[in-house]
Amino acid sequence: MKHCAERVLERLVRAINEVGSAQLVVSGGTSPLEIFKILSSTPINWDKVCVTLVDDRNVLPDHKDSNEALIKSNLLVNFASAAKFIPIFENTTEVLGLRRPFDVTLLGMGGDGHFASLFPDMVESNLLEEREAFDSKSLASVLKLSPKGDPLHSRTTMNLSMILESRAIFLLVNGPEKHRVLQEAHQNKSIPVHYLISQTKTPVIIEKS
Repeated sequence: MKHCAERVLERLVRAINEVGSAQLVVSGGTSPLEIFKILSSTPINWDKVCVTLVDDRNVLPDHKDSNEALIKSNLLVNFASAAKFIPIFENTTEVLGLRRPFDVTLLGMGGDGHFASLFPDMVESNLLEEREAFDSKSLASVLKLSPKGDPLHSRTTMNLSMILESRAIFLLVNGPEKHRVLQEAHQNKSIPVHYLISQTKTPVIIEKS
């Protein structure tokens, strides 16, 4: 994870040097916590970094299941407390207006192969909006979803097309069971992460631990 954190920092610094600012999109969950610790403890020009979430549960910002709360407690501390943060749940329009491509997107993967809040039941959903969430050629958008996942909450998430508007995507896959699911996803179109790793628009850097 240290190597991954160093690569993320390198890309943020490069963007700041080249265009004067950097965009960092992150996920919640436990997978990125070690990386968050390294990032927040590293003195770069965090006041020039804008951080947002790829998805969140539609709960109050101080709720125990809030990705926003997790980010504020684990990433936006120490040196990184100077970064600008835009919550995706409350600020959908502002997130859609961020400069793209994002400089770095940091994703985790669930045991069922979901990433962001793009779950298996959406792959063949009766709702066109949910099915199209996996279409890399669709219009970039932020979706409001009915309750899904564990914990069960309604959710706000970027669709795949918007996630792919990134200069670098890191996918964190922790543990042997998730390694197995990822391997199966190369051929199994019912596993959400299949659509992330099979597209050719944006390279995905897989970080296993």
